[in-house]
Amino acid sequence: STFYELSCQVKGMKTLEDSLESMIAKEALTGCNQYLCSRCQTKRDADRRAVLVSLPPVLNVQLIRFCYDRQEFRKRKVLDNIGVPRTLDM
Repeated sequence: STFYELSCQVKGMKTLEDSLESMIAKEALTGCNQYLCSRCQTKRDADRRAVLVSLPPVLNVQLIRFCYDRQEFRKRKVLDNIGVPRTLDM
């Protein structure tokens, strides 16, 4: 699909590159988080990941600076610093 914006986590990340790598990292879908196979209608262990095949001429990067606090039942602003390079080799 076509996209022009990437949403990147700030919480726990030191640099924008770390956040981007986290976004495209492989995620194991196991246990109660298994993948429902549309062919056999059975839940199965699987891996999920994002792949960036091509990039648009202009890419907007949105830094996600809010997270949900489950103890207080509200959003909180993430105050972590994140390093952003002048150029980004993707």
